[in-house]
Amino acid sequence: MLLRKISHGIYEIGALRSKKLLPVFEANKGKKGRLSLQVNAKYYRNKDKMVEQAVKINSLAPNMQVKIPASAAGVEAMEEATYRGISINATVSFTVAQAVAVAKAVERGLKRREAEGLDNSQMAPICTIMIGRTDDWLKKNTTKTGQVVLPEVLEWSGVVVQLVQDCLAQQTEMFTTGVRSLAVTLLRQSTTPGTNV
Repeated sequence: MLLRKISHGIYEIGALRSKKLLPVFEANKGKKGRLSLQVNAKYYRNKDKMVEQAVKINSLAPNMQVKIPASAAGVEAMEEATYRGISINATVSFTVAQAVAVAKAVERGLKRREAEGLDNSQMAPICTIMIGRTDDWLKKNTTKTGQVVLPEVLEWSGVVVQLVQDCLAQQTEMFTTGVRSLAVTLLRQSTTPGTNV
């Protein structure tokens, strides 16, 4: 009961706050000015529950962006949510493999929409790669294990891991030009000021 009241309160606050971003959303034809709300993380293994919540969150206002974790079930939920016209924000994403899986899922959802003649012009899917979490883990681990590392190395470790993953991903056959292009677009959108509001 309490959890249901909390969820309802979050939805009410989200709907109210999204109104402040509507002018930006309208001026940019849906590409900026969105408010992100996340599905309940406890459902990271349940595609159907995440899609159900995504639909609810998306119904709150025209400028909602729904954060869905990049777990296996989450990626499946992203495809379905995208197909239903929901702009997703992939979160809990740490690797290029996750970003590629997200890009492929979004692409499948968009193609399903196109096949039915549905409009994709205001769709704004993004993938948030959380490289800072790598930095955080390495800082804790080096302290815990007593390793001696230059502090500036730890500040850039997530970026280095991401660059190495990018290089490896570009060398594999599964990282096709089309998916690479979509992944770059998703990443570029996620780093554009005002896109992931």
